[in-house]
Amino acid sequence: IPRSTLDHQTAKVRLSLEAESLVIGIFGGAHVSRRLDWIAETATAISAEYPKSQVVHVGPDGGELRKIFGDQAVRYEGILEADKVADRLRAMDLLLSPFIDGVSTRRGSVMAALANGVPVATTKREWTDEVFSNAPIGSVLLSKAKTAKEFANEVVDWTKSLRPDLGASIEAFSEHYFGWAAIAESMTHQLAAVDSRTDSG
Repeated sequence: IPRSTLDHQTAKVRLSLEAESLVIGIFGGAHVSRRLDWIAETATAISAEYPKSQVVHVGPDGGELRKIFGDQAVRYEGILEADKVADRLRAMDLLLSPFIDGVSTRRGSVMAALANGVPVATTKREWTDEVFSNAPIGSVLLSKAKTAKEFANEVVDWTKSLRPDLGASIEAFSEHYFGWAAIAESMTHQLAAVDSRTDSG
């Protein structure tokens, strides 16, 4: 998923979302590792705290999500082309993405959100990469919650610390650690180390 060329407010306007609304994002399908029941309860709790909020889901399995969300108002965008996904990510004020085994850099949905400057509420477990602790303060919630209610309460408290200027800082963090330049440098370093061991052997 690329970075959107739109700024946050323009992305909201393009999607007919109110500028002052809090856009709660969900990105991805109904995979067994994703705690959809936690997401539904948290979205409900945020909506109670922020009456002007909108839940937006991007990805497959909208039917499965409807079973969990029931009558709760959710805008289901479905499967889209990569650039359109990026624009919808850009419009989000936060992404709800708790996992059973914790977030890691293997979670493409989270990495795409960070690349587009979206704060992420997720879970910390044994497989969580420590690099997330280097994210700008307030941009990534690494929850150790054991229940949906605990997670929902944590996220509602966390939303009160979200700042309008976080987007650029999150993008810079993503580029520094996960951009192509960083990936190429890391691979070059590892290949050089392998080559060095081969020569000495």
